[in-house]
Amino acid sequence: MVIYDGIAEFFTMISGLGVEIFTLDWVNAVVKLFSLFGWTLFVVGLVVSAFDLAIEYQNGRASIHGTAINWIKGFMAVSLFTKP
Repeated sequence: MVIYDGIAEFFTMISGLGVEIFTLDWVNAVVKLFSLFGWTLFVVGLVVSAFDLAIEYQNGRASIHGTAINWIKGFMAVSLFTKP
């Protein structure tokens, strides 16, 4: 029983450390930085893909459906790893 209590206390302590780290100001600042970086890359990707679509449209090989699907996939990817 002593071993079980020791293991339970150890995992409880480890779990508490994981929760407490996100209350630190500098950790929240780093998470916010990467969130903004992700959204910036998404917007840059939208602009680049819009220009690519325009070039492909001039050549007659444009796929608006494929571009729209890629925009949706990009939005979902950024939304999944950023917090509100």
